[in-house]
Amino acid sequence: MGKFDFSNISRAFRVLTNEGIQEIASAIMQILEKVGVQVEEESALKVFKEEGAEVNLKNRRVKIPEGLVKDSIKKTPSEVKLYYRNSKKIVTIGGANTNFLPGSSALNILDLETGKARKPTVKDQSDFAKLVDALPNINVQNGPMIVTDIPVEICDRYRVYPILKNSIKPIITGAYSIDGLKDMIKMTKIVMDEEAIKKPIFSNMCCPTSPLALGTLVCQAVMECAKEKVPTVVISAPISGATSPATLAGTLVQHACEVLSAIVLGQVVRSGSSFIYGGSPGILDMRYGNFSMGATESNLMNCAHVEIGKYFGLPTHAYLGLSDSKIADAQAGIEATSGITLAVLTEVNAVSGPGMLEFESCQSFEKLVTDNQICEMAFRLKRGVQVSAETLALDLIKEIGPGGHYLASKHTHEWFRKEQLIPSAVIDRTKRENWEKLGCKDTAQRAREIAKKIISEHKPEPLPKEAERKLDNIIRELHRKYA
Repeated sequence: MGKFDFSNISRAFRVLTNEGIQEIASAIMQILEKVGVQVEEESALKVFKEEGAEVNLKNRRVKIPEGLVKDSIKKTPSEVKLYYRNSKKIVTIGGANTNFLPGSSALNILDLETGKARKPTVKDQSDFAKLVDALPNINVQNGPMIVTDIPVEICDRYRVYPILKNSIKPIITGAYSIDGLKDMIKMTKIVMDEEAIKKPIFSNMCCPTSPLALGTLVCQAVMECAKEKVPTVVISAPISGATSPATLAGTLVQHACEVLSAIVLGQVVRSGSSFIYGGSPGILDMRYGNFSMGATESNLMNCAHVEIGKYFGLPTHAYLGLSDSKIADAQAGIEATSGITLAVLTEVNAVSGPGMLEFESCQSFEKLVTDNQICEMAFRLKRGVQVSAETLALDLIKEIGPGGHYLASKHTHEWFRKEQLIPSAVIDRTKRENWEKLGCKDTAQRAREIAKKIISEHKPEPLPKEAERKLDNIIRELHRKYA
């Protein structure tokens, strides 16, 4: 994957023209060099100054020269490899690959029994991890909820701890303090032992503050991950019309400045550090004052910022597949299908969003099951129609001729499973009589039953006993400290 190269961008679906990307890229460099970003962390200000950026210590403004920005982009690897805990499978964040992970930092969870929103618990986090472990199209974990039944000071550790005990899939999630990040890195290294640096199973998420600010934790996290060789996803979340311009193009410029400023900081700390160009830009629905992630314009901006990231030759991330609905209903299906399909066609490398409802604030077991199915359908859509001598089936058509049928042919038996996606039980294709006989269940009810069955029956690959003991000891010490 080249740097500053249009050939990196998907040909299946485009939001921006090449000329549009060039104009945005030029505007990004102007803003970073002439306006700059506010940097709250003293040590980061020092690092920027030593590298030749213009630093105003009084207002903490850092103006970054275009040459330094471009040099940092060139130093950033074009892909990130995350490993399954058992090292048997690799998730590649880069190129034309698309990988899905749940939406993150949910304040609520839809209860599987009552269907009502409530505060998440450690058990919910564990059950959700088990569900993700079993779903074939959600291949990265996230620690998607902020659990509330433990001391608040250590709740970020519970974005990693229950997952390591209930899944072998890699984790992309964020910390709420620098101590939390250090503990999370320590826990993932225990699981992988001396292979942790060579085969990372964890990538940290960090979020600049719009407009144009790098907070203390973001700076500390970027520098710590650079030193520890932990990949970082930089996720800026400007709200068009509130914390960024009301125009989509203006928001894209600001978003890129926020993400790239963090990447520059990381590259200055350690050249060659791994970063993922991420984001969650959305619109403010002016009628209600809500941050809408199910909006078409939010989808557009997320696809567009990915095209910009690909032009820079960087691995990409976006928030797509979310819904503003409060339950897993038809609206949730409409908005999730739109976002997930666009993500696959745009070739977003890491997609946060499955399972998420209510303006990025509520997770749902049943929506995650439904979204897993939508992901599979989107991947099938992207594969398109295969044309070859075998698929054209000319000899067979001649042989069967008018008035015949293909049910008993060897060709049908060989090809129908290759050509047709056989959906899970979340999709009902039976006749009405059978549907009625089974209780007239809608999609959400079927998804709920599937989720319950997986949580009840799925057996994740256990941790090695010594690794589990060490993890438990870390958590015990933290509880002793903050109980």
